[in-house]
Amino acid sequence: MLFVKNSDLQWFMDETHDMYAGVHNNLPVNAAADIMFAKIEPGHTLPIHWHTRPLCPDESDTGYESFFFFNGGKMLLLREKENIEYNLNEPFTITFSSGEHDMHGIKNIGDNDLVFQVLCAPRFSDDEEHFV
Repeated sequence: MLFVKNSDLQWFMDETHDMYAGVHNNLPVNAAADIMFAKIEPGHTLPIHWHTRPLCPDESDTGYESFFFFNGGKMLLLREKENIEYNLNEPFTITFSSGEHDMHGIKNIGDNDLVFQVLCAPRFSDDEEHFV
């Protein structure tokens, strides 16, 4: 069993993504998937990008990246052809698949930090992101 509280996370500024990344040795990681947390401060923007996800362990190209917003949030989801505003006071999830067709970015348009859990399946690879 692995256990970690949000207050145990080690946060570091990721300037490329204009956000803080929350990590801990007790967050699960293997070839199939990994988990981290992200925090975007008010007025900051995760730039528009897309992923070439690594192949899954079964060699399929069905990888994804899911964002779990447990406290809701106020944000502008940046897409290639449109932007979508969300202002939710309940948990929600957004999932992106591999490929240029699913490019995305997030601007925090609220007054509070936008904190969410990130699940990459398969595990995140340093060479998979492409910024627009």
